[in-house]
Amino acid sequence: MNIITEQWFEQRDLLSYKTRVERKKLPELIAYVQKNIDSIGLCAVDDIIFSVEEEVSEPDVSIVNVELLIPVNKNFRSSSRYVFKPVFRLENAVLAKYCGQFDKLDDAHRKLSEYLICNRMQPITKIYHVLRSIREDNGVIDMFVGVNGNVS
Repeated sequence: MNIITEQWFEQRDLLSYKTRVERKKLPELIAYVQKNIDSIGLCAVDDIIFSVEEEVSEPDVSIVNVELLIPVNKNFRSSSRYVFKPVFRLENAVLAKYCGQFDKLDDAHRKLSEYLICNRMQPITKIYHVLRSIREDNGVIDMFVGVNGNVS
């Protein structure tokens, strides 16, 4: 896993969609959204961004509360299901490049956290995943986390 510091990431005109899904079905949800976003009159124009806000684990299943941020081709009016976000920006972020199975993302998160601790970096955002490509349960993912620039 490659890690790069002092990164800037920005996207404009995003659809924000929050939902809960079984962790193992997250790739299916993302593929479904990519394939069907045109049903609401929009077109995805760039890579989908997602973040996990909460996880509830039971013995046989893990449910995650996720936010999908989808760059779209035009502004739209927010509704009870979807919210328009004009800009999403991370400044002074640490980028970790990951390629592998979705169910191994926890290992990548742990390595990223260890890197932040070892380099005395203080995270100020959750981890945002930029899905560069997806194939079944494998993906190429850029993981961004914003860090405090005032800590030395």
